[in-house]
Amino acid sequence: MPSIHPIIPRLSVRDSYDDDDLTDMDDEVFIRDGKSDGGIKINDDCGVKRPLMPPRRKLKSSGNFQHDKLPLRSLLIPVCYGATALIISLGLILLCILTVNIFSVPFNMLKNLFPSKTSGPIMNLTNEILPCTSLSSSIVWTRTLSKLTSEAPLRSIDVNNDGVDDIILGFSTGLDALDAPEFLCKLYFDGQEPCLGGVMALNGKTGDTLWTHWTDHAIFSIDCALDITKDDIKDCIITGRGGILHAINGNDGTIVWAVPLKDYPLLNQIILNVYDARFMHDIDGDSIGDIIVSHTTQIDNLRSSEIILLSGKLGTTIKVVEFSKSEQLFIAPQTLIHPDGEIIYLLASSTPEQSGGLYIIPQSDLLYGNTELRTLQHGKGKGVLLPPIMVDITLDGTEDIIVSSLDSTIIAYNGLTFDPIWNYTVTDSEIISIPIPGYYNDDNVPDIMVKHQIGPGFPVYYYSLSTILDGKTGKPLFDKPIKDSGNGQMSGLSLSVDGYGNDWFLYWSANCLDHDNVDEKYRFLKGQTLISQSRANLCKLRFNATLSTKLFAMSQHVGPPGQSIYNSLNYRALELNNSIGMKKLTGKYLNVVSNDNEGDNTMVNGPIVAQHPPTPGVSQKNLHNFLNQENGQLVDEQGDYFIKKNNEKKDTIGSLNLNNDLSYTASNKQISNEFPSDMEWNNPNAWDDNQMDKQYDMAYSERDADFESPPRMEDNETRNKLFGEIRKKRNNNVNNKKNNNNNGYYNEDAETGIPRQPPTGLLLPSLLKNNNRVSIDFIFTTYWLPPSEISLVLLQQDLDCIQMKEKKIFGKLNLYEREDIIAECLAERGVNYKLYKDGLDRENVKIPLGQMTIYRMKLECACPDDMLPGQTCKNISVHQSWPAHLGQHGDGDFQSFIKN
Repeated sequence: MPSIHPIIPRLSVRDSYDDDDLTDMDDEVFIRDGKSDGGIKINDDCGVKRPLMPPRRKLKSSGNFQHDKLPLRSLLIPVCYGATALIISLGLILLCILTVNIFSVPFNMLKNLFPSKTSGPIMNLTNEILPCTSLSSSIVWTRTLSKLTSEAPLRSIDVNNDGVDDIILGFSTGLDALDAPEFLCKLYFDGQEPCLGGVMALNGKTGDTLWTHWTDHAIFSIDCALDITKDDIKDCIITGRGGILHAINGNDGTIVWAVPLKDYPLLNQIILNVYDARFMHDIDGDSIGDIIVSHTTQIDNLRSSEIILLSGKLGTTIKVVEFSKSEQLFIAPQTLIHPDGEIIYLLASSTPEQSGGLYIIPQSDLLYGNTELRTLQHGKGKGVLLPPIMVDITLDGTEDIIVSSLDSTIIAYNGLTFDPIWNYTVTDSEIISIPIPGYYNDDNVPDIMVKHQIGPGFPVYYYSLSTILDGKTGKPLFDKPIKDSGNGQMSGLSLSVDGYGNDWFLYWSANCLDHDNVDEKYRFLKGQTLISQSRANLCKLRFNATLSTKLFAMSQHVGPPGQSIYNSLNYRALELNNSIGMKKLTGKYLNVVSNDNEGDNTMVNGPIVAQHPPTPGVSQKNLHNFLNQENGQLVDEQGDYFIKKNNEKKDTIGSLNLNNDLSYTASNKQISNEFPSDMEWNNPNAWDDNQMDKQYDMAYSERDADFESPPRMEDNETRNKLFGEIRKKRNNNVNNKKNNNNNGYYNEDAETGIPRQPPTGLLLPSLLKNNNRVSIDFIFTTYWLPPSEISLVLLQQDLDCIQMKEKKIFGKLNLYEREDIIAECLAERGVNYKLYKDGLDRENVKIPLGQMTIYRMKLECACPDDMLPGQTCKNISVHQSWPAHLGQHGDGDFQSFIKN
């Protein structure tokens, strides 16, 4: 039987493997024939069975392995996809940003659209208290008082025992600077004498007058913290010009007692006689609070200050402590209480040279005559003219001291150790506004709002910068400060709201319309009085614009400058509703003056309404008391303190003689005095070259003022021809521009008035209650004064023009030629210099009676319209930390309390 051999199929090419590709393990994987060893033998060539699975290949060595090259397109495709995705993402982000900016959507609405996922019920999600992001305001009542202005902060007491606090208002009249003769009181105030100032009580519910107390001068300080008559109605201490210090019965306005005026020899010149007073605790043991007073006088050239302790009941002197003959106290001592009960007094002093300091003394040392003071700061620029405020920024339970120095530095001192904590300065500025404390950011440390006036000094400020300082660090919380061109004081308060970081800062801002962010320098034409400068309509003179004053409410949820709750332009008709009657009275007065002073042009200037403590009045009958006996200068009471006298240039209008200051006649001598040959055009404060020891160049250096002239031109005919062309060109410029530009000394506001800086208002419980919301009433005053008609400013373009024209003239200019150049340069911007000169006579017989308006405005937190059910917003706090001038009790203490 033939041998049978199985037919083994050949491996195809695709199944073939090199030996090198097979591993040893692969070689052992075969299909067995299933027969015994005794079965058919398989030869070596054909005995290999088909493998169970394809054998694995061995990896080649790296030296023998070759990569295939990828095409460039394969590399670029992912890069292109990635770049495209990035561009699309950036475009979407940019589109979202533009959409949010154009169509702003409240964050709360977005939050409601995309609520966070929580396991709790929906009501827990919506039951939250949102911040107060807006204030609703409404006028409760207004009261307009003609012929009055106000320089004193408002106070409140319940005069008529009806459960509603009434308003105590200090006022002055336009006759204050005149020490008015009898016929003026009869003409303007129906025979009321004295008629220069006073205090009145207004019904808190209606604004009606409850009582009026008239005084010999304007009132600028009121404290109504204690009841010294024991009739359950708080009484008031008032101070003013001319040594006024009265205790007033809060019930009817009568005098409880008055500090008598000191008798000085007739030959002495009484320049300064100022009190500042505030209530203190009882020290004489009669169970009635007493009074601590600062008293500063200047007799001839000698200044002195003293601290006086008075009995609150009788007004008698308990103790007098001499302070200094080189530094002056214009602020009554303030108290600081340590944890152990020790009472420490703060003494803030200053000098005309901006020196002075801040000192402390324990009450025990003061009472026993130990006048050794501890100095916190002293030296040039360290003087203090504004009351310090006490705020606990270290959270140790003791108030710390925030003080504003004359060198424009805000310094915080630790109330326990008296070490400096932080300081903040704006160079080339002054601080004339008391800082405002309140909770701006989310921490539990009060923050401080400050305002710096940029310029050489009162009354010349170019603009102002406001910001809020972090109470912890003293660093600004704003990226960019608030800038004002109108340079008013803040006169501010803080409105406390539940929770930290929700307070509203209420402050005043003044701006020239459409000129908010300007920093252009200017200066007054040399020879103008401090009165004409302080009453100048600077917006009209600088920009041919209108001055607008606004009251802003600002919080961190609204941001700077905040929400406007009052604008003077909107209330102009209300606040000037008595202007017709004023014109008639003024016309009567002018007729009387023209008849009584025929052949005698002597008349007095109007009053100054200053942002610093006010200046006194002068009358003809008491004129010798206010005249400098050395050079016949008219020296005002506070003006001499703030403005240093310049006795070096007696032939200039900066050192006016009596006749020039009280009346102007167009004499050659007076014209020559107005334009001295050594006039310096580079000084923006040429009326007081040494004021505050500051130099502010307006594009010119000091040496450029006396530039070298070309060789003298002797050809008088050519010279006369040149100045004749100048006068002709000047007249043409004025005629061409007078219909289009009223940027001169005169403006239409002279017949009505311009808004002036209001004093600090106060916050009182609201008359109109709301069961669901806590509201509060804000009481504030505004007033208008006719601007000076002889105010004239030189802008940078005027100074450039004057210097350029003077360089073209050969030889030394005489005074008439210099005046022609000035007139021509002013005419190029439409200012008629001749009308300015003609207005000097009108100014000297003008009685600038003002008009004051008192507002009671209701404020309430307005919740957002997009709130979900169960949501509510923060409420105004029942307790207020800074509701009035210098706080709740008028002592500078910020009342901190735990917030919800």
